[in-house]
Amino acid sequence: MTNKFTEDVQAIVIPSGNLKWNLERMLTAIKINEERKLDAPYIISGIGRDLNKIPEIKQGARIERREGLEVHYDLWNYMMQNTKGMIGIEGISTNSRENILNTFPKGTKGRYILVSYPLHLKRFEKIVERAKKRGEISKNLEIEYAPTGSVSSPSQILYETARSVAKFLRLR
Repeated sequence: MTNKFTEDVQAIVIPSGNLKWNLERMLTAIKINEERKLDAPYIISGIGRDLNKIPEIKQGARIERREGLEVHYDLWNYMMQNTKGMIGIEGISTNSRENILNTFPKGTKGRYILVSYPLHLKRFEKIVERAKKRGEISKNLEIEYAPTGSVSSPSQILYETARSVAKFLRLR
């Protein structure tokens, strides 16, 4: 993991996922911003994808069109009320690799904080390392990986373990 940035942070990035994780990521991002007195804007990455696939939406959560994207109404309003409206949206990503490539297009420099649960951050670290080696993102990009307080869900741990085993078997 990287050192904690205390100044010159360009933005705090919140990759979107399911509602529970989104809320926890947002609360963690807001806490970091306030505690460190960063006054950094937020980037919500991947929020513009097909929200109808998210379980909470299927269960009747309200969505609305904002800035040309369908967004989860309650999360959007919460962020707008608690962040002085300092939100940017990267609205085309559908997975972690795309979150990185679309949030930090070639040439993007500076310091960013990426907030997610611990296993997700490990995956992001590997994606960033590979993308820098391939020249897909700037080598001058600095990312602090800030974990949420919760541990991954049992299903997420199982998913991550299965991915690791599959990758290991492919390498043999």
